[in-house]
Amino acid sequence: WLKPCWLKHIGVGLIHRCRSSRMALSPAQPRVDEGVVAGRARHVLLSLGFAVTGLLWARLPGSVDDDGSKMDGKSLSEMSGKDFAHFVWRAAFSAFGGSEDVVLVLALGGRDGALDGLSVPANCLPFAAVPQLEVLPICSAFITHGGMGSVMESIVHRVPMVVVPVFGDQPNNADSVHNAGLGIGFRHPLRTLSAASLGQAAAALLADPSPHRTAVESAAERMAAMGGAARAMELILEVTK
Repeated sequence: WLKPCWLKHIGVGLIHRCRSSRMALSPAQPRVDEGVVAGRARHVLLSLGFAVTGLLWARLPGSVDDDGSKMDGKSLSEMSGKDFAHFVWRAAFSAFGGSEDVVLVLALGGRDGALDGLSVPANCLPFAAVPQLEVLPICSAFITHGGMGSVMESIVHRVPMVVVPVFGDQPNNADSVHNAGLGIGFRHPLRTLSAASLGQAAAALLADPSPHRTAVESAAERMAAMGGAARAMELILEVTK
């Protein structure tokens, strides 16, 4: 009897308004705000999610979307979360390091020594945790792993994305973001992501005007007009009569 439930779905947009995260504000917020108020640079948030930078720090799951490409002698399925995070962070440091136009806000996760062996540029602000819902509204672009929560939060706050997926729904989400023009997806990142390609993608998002920003603003407006919790209640009552 469950099968018919999966044959149709109706989007209702936001169930509640995104005002703040459950995480207490970290020291990131005043420092990031200071840069925005002073108008010195645009901010780019880089967060690979709590799984890669926390739970899977020692080993990625076997379900990664591995195309056989290798980095430092390892395929994606052979990497740890640390290996993958360092691969992406190095690309970002090379792409943005020394830029006077960009401040990179980096969510590290809770692991001690997460940056060991890496040279962090002066325009990077690394933090163990970043309250994403507070920081996204003051960012011009978001480099994300592409979890559905992060993708939806980015749309709500009208921030175009670079999606660097690892496993689960993330590769398909990266494709969806890319195909909808909401940002640029890097499926099979060991083959497609480099400092050069990341820099080019970020430049496309940060351009003024940017078709990606236009697309994400349009998506946010459509989602806000879908009815939310009230529409969800109407639909529930319809199917339970």
